[in-house]
Amino acid sequence: LSAGLTNVTVSGGGTYNSSTGVVTLPAISSLASGTNTSRTISFTMPASTVSGISNVSSATADSNTSNNPSFITTTSTPAANLRTTLTGPSSALNGSIASYTLTIFNDGPSPAITVQPTLQLSAGLTNVTVSGGGTYNSSTGVVTLPAISSLASGTNTSRTISFTMPASTVSGSSNVSSATADPNTSNNPSFITTTSTPAADLRTTLTGPSAGSALAGSTVSYTLTIFNDGPSPAITVRPTLQLSTGLTNVTVSGGGTYTSSTGVVTLPAISSLASGTNTSKTITFTMPASTVSGSSNVSSDTADPNTSNSASALTTGLQKPLPVELVGFEAAAEKSDALLRWTTASELHNDRFEVERSFDGRTFERVGTVRGQGTSARPTDYRFTDPGAARLGAALVYYRLRQFDIDGATSMSPVRVINFSRPDDADVVLYPNPALGQTSLDLRQLPAGTYQVRLLDLQGRTVSTYGLEGARMHSLRVEHLPQGHYVVRVVGGGVSLALPLIRN
Repeated sequence: LSAGLTNVTVSGGGTYNSSTGVVTLPAISSLASGTNTSRTISFTMPASTVSGISNVSSATADSNTSNNPSFITTTSTPAANLRTTLTGPSSALNGSIASYTLTIFNDGPSPAITVQPTLQLSAGLTNVTVSGGGTYNSSTGVVTLPAISSLASGTNTSRTISFTMPASTVSGSSNVSSATADPNTSNNPSFITTTSTPAADLRTTLTGPSAGSALAGSTVSYTLTIFNDGPSPAITVRPTLQLSTGLTNVTVSGGGTYTSSTGVVTLPAISSLASGTNTSKTITFTMPASTVSGSSNVSSDTADPNTSNSASALTTGLQKPLPVELVGFEAAAEKSDALLRWTTASELHNDRFEVERSFDGRTFERVGTVRGQGTSARPTDYRFTDPGAARLGAALVYYRLRQFDIDGATSMSPVRVINFSRPDDADVVLYPNPALGQTSLDLRQLPAGTYQVRLLDLQGRTVSTYGLEGARMHSLRVEHLPQGHYVVRVVGGGVSLALPLIRN
């Protein structure tokens, strides 16, 4: 036989020499006329052609030796032994990323040419990715994989398929074929089944006043919200909440309780929280004279692969009120009375406001007192009426506020002016008023003649002086003046008028 054969067996006690190819057979002691006997030789077919030559001789004369030899030649045909394995998890959380690995092996003696793997998955999967350029058909579940041009004997190659695990079971089946003969196709297919495990994604938020935003003694509310962002309902959801100890007047919505000695808020379990929904609990308490902190968390009987967002925390500090912050102060005539209105945004140790009045803008006297709020973080509106101010004989009446702290410290408001001019004086006007760059002084209703016009600030100091003709319109430049309140006095020809002017 050809040399180098392997796994050679010879019936009848013969032996094979791999180096020479010679098969040594035991002699047959006698072979009767008209009979025959056989020997069987088996071997593993190599990749090359195998040839065999046989012959025979004996101690008995053989009159025809031409038919003694025999010849055979066997050509080798390439053969592969392809198989697949499809591996992955037996179970996966709903909504998680699951991965399958398809491995194609060639256990045969010959290279496999044009190897075509196939893969069938459940239909309707989402977020499917296939390595090596494969594609997934959601309608049919078929994964189309490119052919492998050649897979050498004893080697393998793999493809990875990942997808989002649905709420139902996922199954897969793989197979393989090639242009090379495969005498054993029983190991070509592989199968896998992955069951879906419910999965939630629970998180909490704890909201309320932040640091430095609550007053001692005020009512503070915290809102604990529990969310399920996962794909599956969460069963037996258990929220937890820890607050500072020693809080008073604590109320918890939904039947929860607060233990003052430990700060633990015990909340009833939620039987089920559907995917994409949330529920809230409200906790109110009286703000103590110290910082309050809270921390929340949540768990359930449903698996939660992402617990990093389950906890939330909040700290509420005491608000520090500002000194008395006056955000508005107005004075207006109301018939013959002077009506003053002002508003504070916040107050710190505010004892009172004293209302002061002046007829010349320089000398003020106290005409009333309005009690303050002490300390408050809320806006407060005030009003004061100076009855009969118009009957005191002055066309212009000046008002200001003197604010007193509890410790006696004071601060002053801006001055406000009320014009109680007689109706027949209204023929002399300033416009526009308030003014930006200039204003017009209309003296057209006054008799001809020269009038002394003085522009005064609220302290009575002369800012500008003009000599202007009556029966005419005049322009007054005011862009050089600081913003504020001024008085324009017109005197002459038996006329004495005072007109308020606002420079914006």
